[in-house]
Amino acid sequence: MQNIGFLNDIHSVGDNATRFKALVALRKLYPQSKIIFFGRRYFMDMFFYSEVIDEFVVIDELGGGRLSDFELDILLLAGHKYGDMISLAQTSKAKRIIAPAYLQTFFAKRVEVVFYNQFRPHREVFKALELVRKIDKKHFDENISKIDFKHLALKTLPQHQRYIDTLFKSFKAEQFKLIVGINAFANSAYKFVPQDYAYLAKNLAREFPQVFFVMMSYDGNLIRYKEFEEENIQIFIGDNELFHLIELTSRLDMLISPDTGNVHIADIFKVSILQTMKTNLRLKWGGGSWGNECQMLLLNNKWIKNYNKLKLGFNKLAKDMIARLLDKV
Repeated sequence: MQNIGFLNDIHSVGDNATRFKALVALRKLYPQSKIIFFGRRYFMDMFFYSEVIDEFVVIDELGGGRLSDFELDILLLAGHKYGDMISLAQTSKAKRIIAPAYLQTFFAKRVEVVFYNQFRPHREVFKALELVRKIDKKHFDENISKIDFKHLALKTLPQHQRYIDTLFKSFKAEQFKLIVGINAFANSAYKFVPQDYAYLAKNLAREFPQVFFVMMSYDGNLIRYKEFEEENIQIFIGDNELFHLIELTSRLDMLISPDTGNVHIADIFKVSILQTMKTNLRLKWGGGSWGNECQMLLLNNKWIKNYNKLKLGFNKLAKDMIARLLDKV
């Protein structure tokens, strides 16, 4: 049995979600190994509930800021701040330290560098998978295609499921053929204004009365949706419980959203996705990494000049995608 450490200094929900496939691969390829995740406290339960790790260590609370207390055979560096992570990794007793090829990692002592394809789609997901492959390339290549990833998706607890059950019952969501989530909010300038997502929802709701639309927001958001007249549109206000959002997302048939964490959570549940995306980030952060359909409206630096034309094109993509999904029901 090996002790495998997974060091991940990432703060955001979506970026953590892009590491999930690599953790599933680790669990499946090395079922007898102990997997220790070093990460941020907020994401502890996200990985524990899903049964892909054996131990979670909060990196901000390490005694003396060192890894020397942990018996590690292998340490994978899967975060973003590689200078800081290398400094931390060098305090460990790991026999092998594996990291992606960056300037900081290339010249670091004891680090095995992994080269990855910069031009393949879903780069962040597969960059983390390449770290797992480096452990034993032959074992990885012979067995990765045998892994059924869907049985190790993100999991929630019964109380989270009951919360969404109650919410959907109040919405009468069970009477509709499809459930489509619409999120307008992201830490990105490459998105339409919230009012336009609301107009999109109203137009879609009228054209597809057999589809239920959930306008997704969050507690403390300064932008508030007014109640919709359409009976097949309701508003979901996310609270501080991440697992309510995860459980809600797991029940969607489609998500319409800018590039944000919601997309990467939806990926794991193989939800169909329509997203806006900055053109040069498509390969790095685009959805669809779990084999689900993902349509992207790519926006360049001058996209605002063609705002109305692009908005109409996005609305058409949404209608066409919903129509295709309905044909499959």
